[in-house]
Amino acid sequence: MKKRSSVWNEGVFAHWIFAALIVLFASYGLRSQDRIKDLENRLQVMAVDAPGLEGTVELTASKLSLQEFIRNIANLNNLNIHIDPGVQGTITNNFSDVTAMEALLFLCREYNLDLEATGSILSIFPYKPPAGESKRKTPDIRVDQSDKSIEVDLQGDTLYYVAKELTRLTGTNIVVGPEVRNKPVTAFLSGATLKELLEELGYANDLDITDKGDFFLVQALENQSQQPSQAQRRTGARQAAAGNFYFQANQQGLIDLEATGAPVRDIITQVSHDLGIDYFILSDITETTTVNISGATYTELLSNILKGTGQSFTLENGIYLIGGRQVENIRQTRMLHLENRSVDKITECIPSNMLNEVNIHEMLELNSLIISGSAPVIAEIENFVKGIDRVIPVIAIEVIIVNYKKGFTTTTGVEAGLTNEPVETSGTLLPIDITLSSTSINNILSSFNGLGSINLGRVSPNFYVSLKALETQGVVKVRSTPKLSTLNGHEANMTIGNTEYYLEERSQIFANQTTTQEKIRQFKPVNADFKLTILPVVSGDDQITLDITVEQSDFTGTKLAPDAPPDQVNRSFSSKIRIRNQEMILLGGLEDKTLEDSGSGVPFLSRVPVLKWFFSNRKRAQSENKLNIFIKPTVIY
Repeated sequence: MKKRSSVWNEGVFAHWIFAALIVLFASYGLRSQDRIKDLENRLQVMAVDAPGLEGTVELTASKLSLQEFIRNIANLNNLNIHIDPGVQGTITNNFSDVTAMEALLFLCREYNLDLEATGSILSIFPYKPPAGESKRKTPDIRVDQSDKSIEVDLQGDTLYYVAKELTRLTGTNIVVGPEVRNKPVTAFLSGATLKELLEELGYANDLDITDKGDFFLVQALENQSQQPSQAQRRTGARQAAAGNFYFQANQQGLIDLEATGAPVRDIITQVSHDLGIDYFILSDITETTTVNISGATYTELLSNILKGTGQSFTLENGIYLIGGRQVENIRQTRMLHLENRSVDKITECIPSNMLNEVNIHEMLELNSLIISGSAPVIAEIENFVKGIDRVIPVIAIEVIIVNYKKGFTTTTGVEAGLTNEPVETSGTLLPIDITLSSTSINNILSSFNGLGSINLGRVSPNFYVSLKALETQGVVKVRSTPKLSTLNGHEANMTIGNTEYYLEERSQIFANQTTTQEKIRQFKPVNADFKLTILPVVSGDDQITLDITVEQSDFTGTKLAPDAPPDQVNRSFSSKIRIRNQEMILLGGLEDKTLEDSGSGVPFLSRVPVLKWFFSNRKRAQSENKLNIFIKPTVIY
């Protein structure tokens, strides 16, 4: 660099330096004051959900770590505070009768911290100035007025501000095209003219420099989007041994990447460095990738090149943390709440290959899943669960059961015999069902004795005669209307029945010095039930498929022996039908008929017309039983 010829007046220089410092400190104080005011507004809004911020703090600290001091504030005031590991330092202070909000604001101002609220959770982390502040700094450019030689030291400075500062110092206009005005440029040159400087700047940063006589025009190279830059070609050459990769990014930050067997770690470091993105690699990345992608954001680029590598990433406080999926800070824990279906046994529906790298816990009380693992796998499980978390239809089933019974019994004849003891005359005249004792019979015989030569004699005291001529009829109609409800694809069951008991006796023999026998009497139940099972499945066209099973058992009223179990008759019916919503169906055909014709009498005489009514006892019975079931399903969402 050539020696400058201008001489600075030390007094004037000191005056300007002092004035600049005053302006700088005043500007910084205003920005700092605005930042603290903004933090105070955030805390006041959060105090609605976290009233502990307005509680008082009584704390004394002597060389206590800043993180531990903040934890004590959280514990004393029931606050949920997440402390970033980057919060460092010690504190020696005494807080008395101040609110937790005031204490946190003091810490943010004194230790250059920032905070962010998420619901009732407060995150505290080191303050990072906005990225735009560094881009708007004045580029390091110096011009020797004696020979107009220029010295520059540019480190990612925005091209627009570089051109603006060169125009101000040299008096030559430099026009920057809109497509490259925000392009960062890097260069170090000394003792160059303005034209030489711009040519070198253009060569190093892929810019087209045109001398228009009274001004310079700076534009992007033609077909730059189709060709890799010189810096990118040098990067590809350096990676030639392990596989080439080329990339470029437009003004919107969208990235085009072409790689063949390139190390994933090299792609991340190179792209992040050139785009000025902060990142931190937490574990070694040894995989390679082959990819061709266009118009991807930085996040989309990471997602694609890390697939299948066992690596993942997360964004925390503007820094991309990259590493193994089970590494701390990469592993995440989320709660997924189900809106429409029960969380019970939901994990059985998730494909097993999704569960390899995560832990899932079902919380029945909140109807939620707690998922812990890497962010991509958690996102995949969330998408799957949300896809099956649909409204499950409820089917209300109206059932009408009609049981119709009809029958008649005719009993006729004359029965005479002897009993162990005399009987008394009893019965009804209409219908005829009379039992005559020996006294009544003898009275009747006495009325005939003495008529001429007739003498019928007398019967013994234990003699009786039974006369029967009766008919019974009956009609029974039973109607019941139960209502059932069930979820789609689940059975609805109904049981109606009665129970009878029979006596069971068992004998147990005990052999000791003497043999004894003990009888055990036990009454055991026998059930005769009506069972109805319906399995509904709702289709997409508002139709319902019903799988219906009916089982009916009933007692016949007869037994093989007085203490024997009652006889039963069983009937079953199964059907699968498809009907529309709120249509009614009838299930019939469950019926039985019984016909009985029996009798006893004197041989031969019991078959002679007219005489058979006096020398026989006959019974004729007929019954009919019908069961009809009406079913009407209704879908309720």
